[in-house]
Parts: sequence; C-alpha cells; structure tokens
Amino acid sequence: MLTEEQRKEIREEMGRFPDAQSALLGALRIAQSEKGYVDNDSLVEIADLFSLSPAEVYGVASFYQMIRQEPVGTWHIQFCTNVSCSLAGAPRILEHLKSLLAISEGEVTPDGLFSLECVQCLGACGSAPVMMVNDELHERLDEEKISGIIGYLKKRGTPHE
Repeated sequence: MLTEEQRKEIREEMGRFPDAQSALLGALRIAQSEKGYVDNDSLVEIADLFSLSPAEVYGVASFYQMIRQEPVGTWHIQFCTNVSCSLAGAPRILEHLKSLLAISEGEVTPDGLFSLECVQCLGACGSAPVMMVNDELHERLDEEKISGIIGYLKKRGTPHE
C-alpha cells in the first residue's frame, strides 16, 4: 500500500513527462523505496493512478530486475556474475559469500538482515568483481574484503542504526 507521500511523489513524477505513462518505472521505484519491494496492493494502486490494468503494471515491474516483488533483507546484496566478474574470480568469492551468510541466491537470512541476488551486470567491469549492498557499490572483491564487509554490516545492524 502506498503512503500519501509516495502518491504525491508519483503524481509529481507523472507531471514531468508529456505522456504520464513514461513515469511508470519511476513510480515503481518510488513504491519500492519504502519496503524494498513492490507489494500487490501498491501495484494495484499504481495501476489506478496511471489508469492502467494491474497486469500492465505487473508487466513493466516484472520486466526490470531492479523492481522486486518479494521482500528482501535489510542489506540487499546484488552480486555480479557477468563475464568480467567471473574471469576475476566471482564464482569463488560468491561461494565464500554464501558460506558467510549461510544462504543461497534468492534467499534471505532467517533474521532478515541479508538477502542475496545474483545479477548479470552492475556496470563496473573495470573494477571486477563487484557487488552492490543496497545502493553502495563494492569493487575489486576478494574473500577477505567480503568477510570485512559482512562483518561490518552484521555489527551495524540496520542502515538507520
């Protein structure tokens, strides 16, 4: 369910384009900002705001990997598995990461602190291997660096602590 502030942001986004439907992806990102994913209620509300069917909005939401329809961890890790990262050791480092978190790709830790998603490209091939934790890019990863990042995040808890 969208907040009143999110509805306001979406209407402002719609006003920035000659064709309001061009703001649909932005609207989905606004909806995702609150909980880290777009729930069905929000999807239906967005459809109503754009005078579209929920199926049309779902079609856009499901096309883009960055729009999630399932809850993620407080720290959502996107690990790059493209060719550049793979050649730089990503498969070995990914196994280390899975071991540290005790989860597999697509899972959330039992405490809800971490979720792991493998993605095709994060646009940082020159500093491979890379991963994103929420909106922060981590580059030139190795097992030691991954252990340090995860240890720090476990101590920190949530982004707002």
